[in-house]
Amino acid sequence: MKWEPTVRLTVSATWPYLPYNNARCIEARGQTLHAVWGEASGATSTNVYYIKSQDNGETWGDAFKISTDPTTSDYPSMAVSGTQIYIVWKDVRDGNSEIYYRHSQDEGETWLDEMRLTEEPSFSDFPSAAASDSFIHVVWEDLRAGNREIYYKRSLDYGETWEDDQRLTSNEGNSRFACIEASGADLYIVWHDDAEGNYEIYFTHSPDRGETWEEAKRLTETTGASEHPSIETNEDNLYLAWMDQHDDHPGNSEIYFMQSADNGATWSEAQRLIDSDQHSHNPSISVADSNIYISWHDERFTTEQIFFIESSDLGSTWSRDTNLSNNAFTSYSPFMAVSDSFLHLIWHDPSQGNHEIMYKRGRIPVKEPEPGFTEALPDSKILFSVPSVMTENFMVTYSLPKPQEIILSLHDVTDRLIGYLDKGNKTQGQHTVTCLTQDIPKGIYICILRTEEGSIARKTTLIQ
Repeated sequence: MKWEPTVRLTVSATWPYLPYNNARCIEARGQTLHAVWGEASGATSTNVYYIKSQDNGETWGDAFKISTDPTTSDYPSMAVSGTQIYIVWKDVRDGNSEIYYRHSQDEGETWLDEMRLTEEPSFSDFPSAAASDSFIHVVWEDLRAGNREIYYKRSLDYGETWEDDQRLTSNEGNSRFACIEASGADLYIVWHDDAEGNYEIYFTHSPDRGETWEEAKRLTETTGASEHPSIETNEDNLYLAWMDQHDDHPGNSEIYFMQSADNGATWSEAQRLIDSDQHSHNPSISVADSNIYISWHDERFTTEQIFFIESSDLGSTWSRDTNLSNNAFTSYSPFMAVSDSFLHLIWHDPSQGNHEIMYKRGRIPVKEPEPGFTEALPDSKILFSVPSVMTENFMVTYSLPKPQEIILSLHDVTDRLIGYLDKGNKTQGQHTVTCLTQDIPKGIYICILRTEEGSIARKTTLIQ
């Protein structure tokens, strides 16, 4: 991973911060990035803010205030589906903590009015959102039963109307910090729960967009605390990271990983990724093709720092961990998203003299294929053909088994983007693109086709 310099995303006289319940706070679709955070302006006043980039994080627009009430609005979570953006947060404007929601139908250009989602005199907190097609799904923790339990609510019509709350957990302990992911009709929720005496990681799955839920499954079993899970999906494959005070290192939290290849029916053995003598906290996980990325904040130095680790073979092997914040100040709460050729990371720290949201992006290396051949993605019918030698004009052909969004781009061997050859929503069938190269110097290039089913790269040589 080639990391670029850290950029200050906010310039504020107040106190911007990110939540710590692994709710998604940065999302990516194509070249467009969306980020959300809370910002304190006093002891009793916080608001939720939103910002976006339309060029893969190269530049960012102005921050927009999502919550309009001057009382406390914080712990936001965001979900994106096409041009629809959904933001949920905790809000105390009604005298107690409730879940609120706001929706943009045009990629954040305009926003509909705020909507209150919960109507209970109890405490509703730490929401997490996911979206797929017209469905929006929200989970949170709630005290209406006397202890903290996980509740779920959904909308079938882009947030116009909402169904009743569903209670997903029911035990004498506390169920906390749930996060939800969606993949088509499948929904996945993880949280930590002390129903058995100490905090352990639990999981549940809905195969029908939240209509029914499978029985909760306990994924960890140690004498120490297993907490703050983060889950990511790729078709039927699930990837999970969390912090764990495992029996092998009692009292010291480290980052662990496991995965499932069957929608969570069975899981791999827990894999310890970090081995240090200090705590590692609050991991965030992202997945793209065969690459898995995990970031967290770590106490091994005098101040907590943002660390990062990656696997290019779906967790079989892992890189060495890297300090990405690398400053003299305390850095917290990383969140990640993948788009195009970049991995995007945000966190908050006071390195600029005031607590600010920081942004960093890494260029994802392109795996060079053999030149001039045609091959389908595994278990796919996508074909992609690029000539092994380019002249002044050359033709690129790809075939799609179903309508979907694609990005076709040309890169040099250092992974620098030369330009986009084609992008957008494409129909089923064969597509041919004519490319002109008169302004490109001779050399070796990589042509990449990114689809909803994965990515294919082709190497070619320009000889003009």
